[in-house]
Amino acid sequence: MGGHREGHGGAVDVAVLVVSSTRTVADDGGGTVIAERLTAAGHRAISRSVVGDEVEAIRRAVRKAVEDGVPAVILTGGTGMAPSDVTPEALAPLFTRRLDGFGELFRMLSFDEVGAAAMLSRAVAGVVGKTPVFAVPGSPAACRLAVDRLIAPELSHLVGLLRAGAATRAAVPTLDEPTAELEIVTEEQPAAVPPVSVPAAPTGGRTGVDMRHKGEEQAPPAGDDGPWQRRIKELGGTVHLDRREPFPDEVERMAPVVDVLVGAGDVGTLTLEDGRTYSIWGFPDLRRPSSKVLVLREGWPLCEIVALHRLATGTTVAGDGGLVASRGADVAEVATAVVGRPPPGDEPGELFAVAGDSIYLERDGKVSRWDGHKEHPLGTTRQALASLVLEWSRR
Repeated sequence: MGGHREGHGGAVDVAVLVVSSTRTVADDGGGTVIAERLTAAGHRAISRSVVGDEVEAIRRAVRKAVEDGVPAVILTGGTGMAPSDVTPEALAPLFTRRLDGFGELFRMLSFDEVGAAAMLSRAVAGVVGKTPVFAVPGSPAACRLAVDRLIAPELSHLVGLLRAGAATRAAVPTLDEPTAELEIVTEEQPAAVPPVSVPAAPTGGRTGVDMRHKGEEQAPPAGDDGPWQRRIKELGGTVHLDRREPFPDEVERMAPVVDVLVGAGDVGTLTLEDGRTYSIWGFPDLRRPSSKVLVLREGWPLCEIVALHRLATGTTVAGDGGLVASRGADVAEVATAVVGRPPPGDEPGELFAVAGDSIYLERDGKVSRWDGHKEHPLGTTRQALASLVLEWSRR
């Protein structure tokens, strides 16, 4: 372990956020303990502030700390089971990676002190951009346990890994596969950087794709683009890394979908020529031609989510404008084009999704898959969407 940790020591500056609608910095015991224990471990609590126990307020505070360049953030409060405890829900869509071991270990250690009540704690941790973010209960005892036993001993190491990993990716863009002829823009990149000019696509759409990483020059010419890269060029899209739209409200409550998305190696936004903006998620990243790439935005009935790496594959949206067929499309026509024949019956339902070799139909909140031979019931719209997202991220 010594060699693995080499170069990752030193004090870390931490922003402490107290999640509460009743406390102040002066009378909050948990925030005080966190600051004291960080100092005792050789780190620094460079700021302490109170955030209301509301989802958007928590997200704004965390985003601001990350944008200000604070190396690490610790939130205290809002991790229990009361209706006002919303810290985990606020953080979930911000995480690009989750540190599941933190919550697991915290509850294990808490069990030794408080017994079965430890299972009511929803302490979580993850990475927002390049910043580790921890959320712990509000009690001073829980804060002391979290900092002394888990956060402080690994904080320098973790911050060093995240910062070093980001610098390595920026300086050495080599991969085991060719890097696409695309630029990737991060929020720090000046807007004046022009997009790459690429040959016109047969679809006739604009094909300049603006994708550049901070600190990188334009990627050198590489091999053939992958399906997702060609699709972005056809759409005339601009991709920005380390920036993402919030999850649609319905998706935020769907743990299986969130679990898949937060496992992406790269996350950003995709802006199309017509102004529509999607979150974009790359598995394992947004560089390799063979990556699996999903895009997400608001839509019917839960969201519009499309697998760019699979031709004409995604869920539908109300009205026109989706990347796949819209909800109002003619089901018989779409089915015939995809699987060779329309579904049986006079009331096939409305189009829910297209998956390349099948179509998905929705009737009264239930979804079935039509493969041209038989209908296969899949359950509710939520269950069907979760299954599709898991499948698309793997194939």
